[in-house]
Amino acid sequence: MRNGLEPPERALVVVTVLVLLAIFLVRDLRPLVDYLEARVATGV
Repeated sequence: MRNGLEPPERALVVVTVLVLLAIFLVRDLRPLVDYLEARVATGV
């Protein structure tokens, strides 16, 4: 019998959750994202 998820599946779930959290954080931190994009665009 299998209890819980296999390690690869568990890792995939963790990565998916982290990506979703990152998306929500980026939405809240839009000014910071714009600032970082401006720095990248200027090559600094």
